[in-house]
Amino acid sequence: MSNLNELFKKKKQNPSHTSLYSRASSSHPSSASASRPSSASALRPSSASTSRPSLFPRSLLESEDSDLTSSSVDQMNDAVTRRIFSKLDNLKTLLEKVKKNQEDMKEEIKTIKEEVAILSHDQACIDLSKRLRSLRGTLCAQVKTAIFENFSNMLPPISNVAKASEIAAWKKKLAVSNCFHKLSEKIEDDENDTYTSRII
Repeated sequence: MSNLNELFKKKKQNPSHTSLYSRASSSHPSSASASRPSSASALRPSSASTSRPSLFPRSLLESEDSDLTSSSVDQMNDAVTRRIFSKLDNLKTLLEKVKKNQEDMKEEIKTIKEEVAILSHDQACIDLSKRLRSLRGTLCAQVKTAIFENFSNMLPPISNVAKASEIAAWKKKLAVSNCFHKLSEKIEDDENDTYTSRII
């Protein structure tokens, strides 16, 4: 008990010693805390990693992109230009064909006019045309008679008092057209003769 009292007395007599010790301990952190980095500094990326340059400079990438874009545009323009010239070539060929056809038609028309001029001055043709004009009504009646006498079983029915529009529609039917064509064919009983020649 006396020893404890002596220790307390010594502490009261030398308070500066304990305060110096406490200041020293507070001003010098432990080696463990000094060597261990804080969690905030550990999570924060270093300035070296953030400022590290990329393998390809930005200007180089932008120039490559612009080169690719201009190349694509050039290719598209070339393709469009080729198509335009191809269409122009086709139009040129078509125009040449039209011009050639026009020249051929002019030659054909010229030939027809020459033939018509010759026939118009041929007395035999003139006499035949006059005869046909005078016999037009008679020939029409004879053709009608020949059609109904020889092909009545092949013709569709029609009234004797049919209107002109009904007769025109009747003549356009395929069966009637075939019968009219048969007038120019050889007669079965006489292969050297036709219905048309007999009518005339």
